[in-house]
Amino acid sequence: MMQKIFSQLGGLQLDRDVRALVSYFSNMTQRTVRDKFSHLTQMATILNLEKVSEILDFWGENSGPMTWRLTPAEVL
Repeated sequence: MMQKIFSQLGGLQLDRDVRALVSYFSNMTQRTVRDKFSHLTQMATILNLEKVSEILDFWGENSGPMTWRLTPAEVL
């Protein structure tokens, strides 16, 4: 994924697909699977931003209770 180019529509599709996978695997097991998909979920979140500057609304001090699994290099 790090070497692919995504349009805004592609980012939305990725988000939808990741959510479907998480839902499917959550229904198949008693264990939590959301943490296993956290990298993909966070990548989809970044791809759905309108502007690059919006990352500051989610990253760092503004992340709230969410723990980012992506490294700064992965975000760039």
